[in-house]
Amino acid sequence: MLDEIREARENKGLSRRALAQLIGIPEQNIVRIEAGRGRVENLILIMAAVDYHVAGLSHGHNFPAQLRNRRIALGLTVKDTAAKAGLAWHTVAALEAGQGTIASLLKLMAAIGRNVRRRAPVRSHWSVARTHGRDSRFTPSEFLDHIYYAFGRIGLDVAGHPDAFVQCDRMFLFDERGEDGLALPWMAETVWCNPPFSSQLKWVRKAHDEVQRRNAKTVIMLVPARTESRFFHDVITVEADVALLRGRIKFITPDSRREQTPFGIMLVIFGASSDQLDRLKSRIDATWLPRSSKTDEGSCQVLTIGQILAE
Repeated sequence: MLDEIREARENKGLSRRALAQLIGIPEQNIVRIEAGRGRVENLILIMAAVDYHVAGLSHGHNFPAQLRNRRIALGLTVKDTAAKAGLAWHTVAALEAGQGTIASLLKLMAAIGRNVRRRAPVRSHWSVARTHGRDSRFTPSEFLDHIYYAFGRIGLDVAGHPDAFVQCDRMFLFDERGEDGLALPWMAETVWCNPPFSSQLKWVRKAHDEVQRRNAKTVIMLVPARTESRFFHDVITVEADVALLRGRIKFITPDSRREQTPFGIMLVIFGASSDQLDRLKSRIDATWLPRSSKTDEGSCQVLTIGQILAE
């Protein structure tokens, strides 16, 4: 279980330090949890932050409730369970309340939860009743005001729409195939991209390529916080500034409704200056990921950017 939680953290592209900042606990607490020590209270915070949910116990609105319901399903009292796990009865009661030590939890799991595993993450989608035009949702003007404050007027919107609120000098109009913005060069000082979420990775790769070619100086992207791709770990966390936004943005639909995303959102910014980032950080509520280091040549295979993009 602890190995799976660590893997879930890494799959989200979170270092121990970034995760600690995200949930507001010392980094050393993350280290202790992953080593099988520390407090259950911190473990529960980590599980929520990395989207780790348990299968193989019982139903319950949270992990402690699942432990309690598992005991009840087995027909055990708290004292019976304590004897089975080699714990004091009040320790079992504390664990079922979301308190106690990881060492005690592992003993309890060995007694009543040997088949525990990670429940497969559920990929969130927009409202099922409104899937038509799911890629036509516009960034609200109040969020764009933060972008203008930090970066000035946008030179080019590469996934534009006539009804969108982006103030820019030029735009590529996005059609359902998304061909224009992906095919044309992004020749601008500052580029804005709120791409179709159904093909997010193509647009992030394109943004990186345009900055590498020096067609665009700065590209600001607003995308779902999906961090499972190799490109995110090997390129984005190394070369871009990433802000995990707190809360959910309410995008505007073509029929003028406000619709909250069913998933987290992040900003991915290539080529920003320190002054621009400082101004943006003063306006938005987000956790900024520290830049990762490229892999040491002596320990693992080192891939060039061209090889990564070709995969």
